[in-house]
Amino acid sequence: MTKQQKNRLVWLSLVALAILGGSIFIFSALNQSMMYFVNPTELLEKPYGISLRLGGMVEKGSILRKNQDMKINFNVTDFTTTIPVVYHGITPDLFQEGQGVVADGTWDGTVFVATKILAKHDENYMPPTITK
Repeated sequence: MTKQQKNRLVWLSLVALAILGGSIFIFSALNQSMMYFVNPTELLEKPYGISLRLGGMVEKGSILRKNQDMKINFNVTDFTTTIPVVYHGITPDLFQEGQGVVADGTWDGTVFVATKILAKHDENYMPPTITK
């Protein structure tokens, strides 16, 4: 193998390695941004303290608002398991009992601490296991 062929092989190897590294980086970023939600039954199997999305129905009669500090407590259910949720902030206009909700936050083993709430009146946020 001549010196020119060795140089070409080194450069092709470096380019291939750079493309592979970039592809892995892009795939990882896309995978994290496409975080789907888990239902309450699946949440019980997840480790504590990780960021995730909880999706389900707001249980009827479970909303408790504390206006002085904008704190809201409610339960999310998949009609098998119910998870208590705590949220500080303004809820979306569509947020109400008996409707679908997706909450971003962390699970501490007893309560899901939400940092963001998405609410919708149709089934677009519902996992197939709880749509009726």
